[in-house]
Amino acid sequence: MPFSFTSPFTDPLKLPERFFHIGERTHRIKQAWKADGRGGTRLGFGASVYNGSILLANWLASHGKTLIADARVLELGAGVGLCSILSATLSPKIVVCTDGDEESVGLAKYNAECNGLGESVHCCCLRWGNESDMEAVVESMGGKPDVILAADVVAGPYAAAIPSLIHTVETLLLPSPSSLRVPTFMLAYQRRDGESEATFFSAMESRGWDCALVPRKELHHDFREMSGDTLRPLRLYAFTKR
Repeated sequence: MPFSFTSPFTDPLKLPERFFHIGERTHRIKQAWKADGRGGTRLGFGASVYNGSILLANWLASHGKTLIADARVLELGAGVGLCSILSATLSPKIVVCTDGDEESVGLAKYNAECNGLGESVHCCCLRWGNESDMEAVVESMGGKPDVILAADVVAGPYAAAIPSLIHTVETLLLPSPSSLRVPTFMLAYQRRDGESEATFFSAMESRGWDCALVPRKELHHDFREMSGDTLRPLRLYAFTKR
């Protein structure tokens, strides 16, 4: 049977580890799911790799090399760190992998080291909206990020944190007059309750962000059908603001 990222014959979130062949490498990722109602982490659901992260990682490998090359890359709500690890293989200037949950940060650090990228992926705690955390990230990166990555961070469980997420993106990503790049926020998400996602997109639009839906043809074939699902769509967006 051919491999599929969306195979219905197992619950991949509960596996102790998974292997992802993305781009030219196979990435080994440790997971730490628990039946505790929070998926294994204090903040919730950050101990496994969800479809949004897989979608984003595959897109970066196939279409994001120009975006990532020589860029300062920051991942928010990284969980186990798949997208940061993949980004580190695309010749960035620096990759900083962050989460608000210390357990997730430790898991991402472990995964980066297991994949031989411990020196290339810098893992730290970033609580959305926390000014000292954001200042520390900018200092560690040697400047504001050129690219922010995130997957499934606007789902229902995080609805109360959406204003802090937007504040974090705007604080860290707004362009400087001397920048030659257009700062970009790549967001992958699978709709679950619909309400929190709608709140996020409405707020970003009202604040002047341009939102472009990545075409289905650019997505990995395992996710193209899901991207057209009207009930639980899996989609990838690029937000920019000049």
